[in-house]
Amino acid sequence: PPKSESLEGTCHPYGFVVVRLGQIDGVGEMRLHLWPDERRSRQKPDWPLHNHPWHVKSFIVAGRLLHAVHTVETLGQGIHQVYQIEYARGASELKKTRETADARLLVREELVSGTVYELDSKLFHEVDSPAGEFAATIVLAGLNSGMAPHVLGTKTGEERYLFVREQVPRDVLNAQIIQALDLMPTA
Repeated sequence: PPKSESLEGTCHPYGFVVVRLGQIDGVGEMRLHLWPDERRSRQKPDWPLHNHPWHVKSFIVAGRLLHAVHTVETLGQGIHQVYQIEYARGASELKKTRETADARLLVREELVSGTVYELDSKLFHEVDSPAGEFAATIVLAGLNSGMAPHVLGTKTGEERYLFVREQVPRDVLNAQIIQALDLMPTA
């Protein structure tokens, strides 16, 4: 298991902190996601509807999350522009594709501490902790399917956007991990 001094946190484009906990052979990667209760830095433009190239299983350790799941159709002239996400050293890059899409809401839910949600790689979602509220999740990012992840943006958007994933200072990360432990429900 990783030692606490070896853990590193980076700022995700959607305002939470990602702590990579390690790979599990044949299963995927374990992560800790932390939504600070103070102001969160989110990518500009802030287009929260996205998918993943893996199955997601997430356990809410502390706090609560607002979660919406959508199906997406790329046939015809959709109202959203599809952007492909590419990862480079310490950054996420959104690149405009030729596809447009329509999204249809399947479920909108509030998830509280102690619950689990799963998301198939074919679905899009948006997830956030309410403003001013701390939340923490343990996430299993399953094996990569090989498909590229996507974000739905506006048709008038630029050709590309770059979001640098900044390192979270050690003292801030440690304080957030302690906050998650303090907020965990007890039996």
